[in-house]
Amino acid sequence: MQFGIEDRESAERHGFAVFNGGPHLTVDVPDGNFTISARTSDGKRVTFAFCPYEKDAPASCVDVQVHQGQETIKNGDRELPIQRVICFTPGNSVFRSDSESKRVTLTTFLL
Repeated sequence: MQFGIEDRESAERHGFAVFNGGPHLTVDVPDGNFTISARTSDGKRVTFAFCPYEKDAPASCVDVQVHQGQETIKNGDRELPIQRVICFTPGNSVFRSDSESKRVTLTTFLL
């Protein structure tokens, strides 16, 4: 596995997608289940779990979970943190979890 912090131009030159002008942490995600855990300087925590549909295959989706400081709901014997999610199209938000009656506890992106 390789990772590094690169500027936008270097990240793009090495084949990674870029989003903004800030530094990019570039990671080659291995096949199989793989999780990246991140923490901000003020203690906010988030995980990105790359999940394949088949054992040891490339990831087919990524589950994003925020881990602290918010309301939780009970699922059996587990407390699940409620996430605030906003999905955008150009110029508009098309979904806001804080304006829906159902609460979001996990966000999944299909790859």
